[in-house]
Amino acid sequence: MALLSIGAVLVGIVVIAVALFSTGQLGPQSTALKDPVDGIPAKSLWDGRALGSKTAPVTLEAFEDFQCPACDMFSTQTEPQLIKDYIADGKLRLVYKDMAFIGPESVDAAVAARCAGDQGLFWPFHDYVFANQKGENKGYVSADFLRSIATKVGADVNAFNACVGTQAPRDAVAAETKEGSDRGVVSTPTLFLNGQKIVGVPAYTDLKSAIDQILAGASESPVPSGPATSASPSPS
Repeated sequence: MALLSIGAVLVGIVVIAVALFSTGQLGPQSTALKDPVDGIPAKSLWDGRALGSKTAPVTLEAFEDFQCPACDMFSTQTEPQLIKDYIADGKLRLVYKDMAFIGPESVDAAVAARCAGDQGLFWPFHDYVFANQKGENKGYVSADFLRSIATKVGADVNAFNACVGTQAPRDAVAAETKEGSDRGVVSTPTLFLNGQKIVGVPAYTDLKSAIDQILAGASESPVPSGPATSASPSPS
């Protein structure tokens, strides 16, 4: 009787599990993309891989890696504030720079972003990659993941697929990553505010103060520091 009772319980568990799986309450979780919390920057601000006017008096270059958690912090928290306070009214131009050095997935994401950029969609692609970041070298930056973002942002997927299969965007990513290395970038994000180097993600109040001093005509502005970043791998 005890064995029969145990068997009946097990059968009941299996039946319940099958029912839950069929209704989506058990089993693989949804792979739907998360939308950027602050939305996509206004299209009027897009200028290739930059945001804002070419004639802005202040330029902020951001060397980033799409897998870098601190870059995610900069892109999802600091960037929307910069857009609101400086970029939208022409005071600041933000320029994205590839520093794809954490691993092969970094290169794949950077290549895909450039291919989306070829269709004028770099910024929505950029924002969706960061909104769905899952850490460093976790295997989630797959061809399917990148295609799903391309589809989400309205890219011509056939053209996107053709682009990511070519060498030119990979060479461009490598060249810009080398530019970063040549300029002393060893961790991400590394920012250059009108040429002044800032390592990490500074407190927004400090960054704002530095920008305001440049706008006020100060000959020099204090360079804020930021928290821990993704560091360059040690040479083998």
